[in-house]
Amino acid sequence: MSEHDPAQSNTPKRGLITLVALALVILLLVVVVLWWSGSDEEPDSRQSVPVEVSEPEPLPDPEPEPEPLPDYMPLPEPDSTADVEPEPEPEPEIELPELNQSTQPLLAELEEREQNVRPLRSEHLVRDMVIFVHNLSDGEVIRESAGVSSPDARFTTQEVDNQLYIDERSFARYDELVDWFVSLDSEVVVNLYEAYQPLFEQAFTEIAHPDETFQVQIQDAIDVLLATPEPEGLLALSDDSVMYTFADPELESLPAAQKQMLRLGLENQRKVKRKLREIRARLEELN
Repeated sequence: MSEHDPAQSNTPKRGLITLVALALVILLLVVVVLWWSGSDEEPDSRQSVPVEVSEPEPLPDPEPEPEPLPDYMPLPEPDSTADVEPEPEPEPEIELPELNQSTQPLLAELEEREQNVRPLRSEHLVRDMVIFVHNLSDGEVIRESAGVSSPDARFTTQEVDNQLYIDERSFARYDELVDWFVSLDSEVVVNLYEAYQPLFEQAFTEIAHPDETFQVQIQDAIDVLLATPEPEGLLALSDDSVMYTFADPELESLPAAQKQMLRLGLENQRKVKRKLREIRARLEELN
C-alpha cells in the first residue's frame, strides 16, 4: 500500500471548511461596506423622515474546525493467547535411587511404561548390563551378566552327507527372546537410559578407565553385533568332542558375540539388527 500525504487525504473536508469561512467573511464585509457607504451620500433636500435602522443580528460563530482524521486506522492488537497451543508440560524428573538399590525402581519404571520385564533376571540390573555391554564391545559374551533367561530348548544338529550342520529348527529356541527384544519401545528404553545414565556411568567407572563413557561402549557393542555376517544356507559344524565349532574358518574366527548372533538364525539375526539400528539412532540423538 502506498504512503498517504496528510494534506492530500484531508483536502476535500478542509476545502469545504475554508469555503464556508470565506463566505462568512465576505458577508460581513458586504454588511460593513453597505453600512459605511450610507454616511458618504449627499443630504437630500427633502425633509427626511427618521428611520430606525436596526443593527444587523450578529452572525453565529463559525463551527470549530474538526480534528483531522488520521491517515490510517490502527489495527487492533492480536490476542496473543488466541489459537496458541499450550506447551507440553515436561515429564517430571526421576529421583534416582542408590546404585545398589536401583534394580526394582528401574523395573517398575519399565512396567509403568508398559514394557515387558518378565525375561529379565538380575538382582543388580544396572551393573550386569554395564558388564555385559562392556564385554560385548570387545566381542565377548559373558552369559552370567546377560540379565535374561537362557532358552529352554537344547541346541540340535543334523547330518547331511556325512557333514554336520546346525539344525535350523534349533533357531526357534531363540524366537521368544528375540520377539521380546524387538517388542521393546526404543524411545522408552532410551529415555529411561538417559534418566538413569548417571547410575550406568557410576557402575561403568568401577570396571573401566575414568576417561571412557558407557554410552560410547553401548554404541561400540551395537557396531560389533551389526558387523555379523549373514551367510545363506546351512551352517556347517565341526565336532571336536568338546564343543561344536564352525567348519568355515572365517566364521570360526569371528568374535564370540558374532558367533552367538549366527546361532540365532538368519531371520532372528536380521530382526535384532533392525532393532539395534533403531536404538542406535535414538542414542545418537542424545549426543
